[in-house]
Amino acid sequence: FSVYIGLGIKMSYSVDHKFTDNKGREINFEVANDIIAHVQGKEIGYVQFDFDDFTYHPYLFHMSVESSYSRAGIGAEMIRLAAEVHGRRFGRPSFLAQGGSGKSSSDYFTQDGAALIQHCIEIGIIDDIPDFDEDPGD
Repeated sequence: FSVYIGLGIKMSYSVDHKFTDNKGREINFEVANDIIAHVQGKEIGYVQFDFDDFTYHPYLFHMSVESSYSRAGIGAEMIRLAAEVHGRRFGRPSFLAQGGSGKSSSDYFTQDGAALIQHCIEIGIIDDIPDFDEDPGD
């Protein structure tokens, strides 16, 4: 977990967490600023954060779960763990943002990513925050 000690300075430490997905597989998580999921030492998913340079507010930057492990509760568990570390109101892309050439994948959700975040909002893992839309001229 991260402990903020002021002026944008943080101390991080890692916590291991075990979870059984809804297909009966044991998943191990490395929990720090980012969350990494492992099965028998192999990385199968992650949730990464970036931090605002001025306020040091966390922003969901990337998330992924290998397709053979998707729809088993692993993504939701990673978001739950992230909410424990960063709070229930971390920044995230707008549900209205669209990808395309020249766009970073951190600027929009894939269809699966949007469904995961919406599910996490619906079951109370994270708060629904207003979408932040960048200026269309950018």
